[in-house]
Amino acid sequence: MNLRGQRGAALVLALFAISFLMALGSVLILLSTAETLIAANHRAAADAFYAADAALERTLVDLNVVLDWNPVLAGAQTSTFVDGPPGVRTLADGSTLDLAQVVNLATCRKTTPCSPADAAAITTERPWGPNNARWQLYAHGPLSDAAGPGTARRMRARPRG
Repeated sequence: MNLRGQRGAALVLALFAISFLMALGSVLILLSTAETLIAANHRAAADAFYAADAALERTLVDLNVVLDWNPVLAGAQTSTFVDGPPGVRTLADGSTLDLAQVVNLATCRKTTPCSPADAAAITTERPWGPNNARWQLYAHGPLSDAAGPGTARRMRARPRG
């Protein structure tokens, strides 16, 4: 039996097996990290959907009792779900949201105030000219105010006992 040709074969085989197991472990770690991020994004999307739905439902309660729509359409009458005059709001993550800019973007696709000519301009997105929509703020505020006290808090599992 010639053992000289076999020298180091076990070492090479062991190194190959260790490399394969390390690669497999790395793939599993990356996969579990990606799944965690996917789950977090899904939860954030679901939270945003339910927040928007709650705000819409809260606003519809106010709109349901409107007798004269002219002040609403002119922006003179707002919902009872308003957290102050339009302006800049600081969000929970520290970023800011300028409500006036949001209205301007919706009305004429500019962050600066829209002139009557801007609002009536004919574009591919707004082809109706003088009949283009002119957006007004009707309701705005934190979700906790939209749903009422205590109802917007996340349900927590309670131990049985």
